[in-house]
Amino acid sequence: MMAKIVKGNSFRNCVNYVTRASKDNSDGTPSDEWKLIACSDILSCADREEIISTFEDNRSMRPEIKKPVGHYSLDFHANDKDKISDRLMVEIAGKYMAAMGIKDTPYIIVRHFDKEHPHCHIVFSRVDDHAEIISDRNDFARNRKVCMDLTKEYGLHIAEDKSHTNTRRLKGTEKIRYEIFNAVNAAWHDSGIHTFEQLEASLKASGVELEYKYRRGTEEIQGLSFICKGKRFPASKIDRRFSFSNLKAHLARNKPLHPQSRWMYADGTIVPFYKYAGVK
Repeated sequence: MMAKIVKGNSFRNCVNYVTRASKDNSDGTPSDEWKLIACSDILSCADREEIISTFEDNRSMRPEIKKPVGHYSLDFHANDKDKISDRLMVEIAGKYMAAMGIKDTPYIIVRHFDKEHPHCHIVFSRVDDHAEIISDRNDFARNRKVCMDLTKEYGLHIAEDKSHTNTRRLKGTEKIRYEIFNAVNAAWHDSGIHTFEQLEASLKASGVELEYKYRRGTEEIQGLSFICKGKRFPASKIDRRFSFSNLKAHLARNKPLHPQSRWMYADGTIVPFYKYAGVK
């Protein structure tokens, strides 16, 4: 299970999006791509205008808030398709909201059926019923932990990486981020790549560039970023495996050893070591 966090300023645009307003049937009835499976402070039979009006009522209590719209999408692995019923999805979404501090505020949970994997959208007012703001402090870090905790609690599939993501359905920055991931991931699994020069050449062939971050005033590398189509991402935003230190260690393991010595690579260079027989 994964969750994507979005904050916005238009309840109308958000509600229209999750209820697929642009795909209504010719007679005005909603399409079969979505279903309202839960709500709070909103009638289950309410139409879009009533839902939007409820959200706007809360917004009116704190008109100075620039982004009062909370929008989280919960995505489950395709392997869990037969397991995730509407009831279970609502139960998990409820625990997710509680853990993220989303309470005492109107919300809707809308399930979508336009993708292979089960997923739903939670739309809520960040201005709660007491005119207080639902905190978004450290929400991205909290989100990762809550998702992992719920994934384990319900025995859901834990994806090892992003390699099976269908990038054709992604757009904009998120699509570029996954393109970078796929390029770096392919190089990661190429045992013939054992230097950063080879890594750079492999990534460049896929349209991705490496940019190193140096310690101020020195030539010591502290980190790196990936650049694609004018967008720059720190390595940690692509995948934690791809930090400079992890890549350096991984590439060293790829480098073939000399057939007669475990202290020397096949090209004659020495294997670096930092301690031997207990001595650093």
